[in-house]
Amino acid sequence: HRRYKYKIIFCSGIGITPFLSVIGTPSLADQVLLIWSVNSMAIVEEFHQVLIMLKDIPNLDIVIFYSNSARSINREITSDQWRQFYYAQQIIHYRLRLDIVHGFNIPWLLLLARSNPKDIISRYLEQMPHGAPALGIFVCSGSAYTQSIRRAANDLTRNYKKIKLDVWAEHLWWEW
Repeated sequence: HRRYKYKIIFCSGIGITPFLSVIGTPSLADQVLLIWSVNSMAIVEEFHQVLIMLKDIPNLDIVIFYSNSARSINREITSDQWRQFYYAQQIIHYRLRLDIVHGFNIPWLLLLARSNPKDIISRYLEQMPHGAPALGIFVCSGSAYTQSIRRAANDLTRNYKKIKLDVWAEHLWWEW
């Protein structure tokens, strides 16, 4: 990870654990985006104190994607009501850093949706300065999520030559 100034870290659930040391001691010049996908807010609550400590690290952005948010609402709602609720959640979180579904404060952006790796990588690449060194993409997750990230990066490398994909899985580093 030290070879890359620009990094995107994708993880799900407890897959955040191996990356805590990486994001806890970044170089001041590093730009790190951590994408954490969870399907239970209990894990976010478990790592809440760690997340609070990470808020003062320069050049670190964390986005949490909560994929089961619709299931957390007890009654059936229409898709239009869901869009309105999602919009309200984003505004309230932006202003107060409060998750209205679970009622706790968190300093990082919480999105009530599944992550879209291709969109995330593409937007990150667009924000990188022209002539920037390669982007390192790191993953610690289940095989389906890891494969979706690899497919997204491979699709984008046809247009962007800045991507170097490093995948962390089961104690091994693989490079493609």
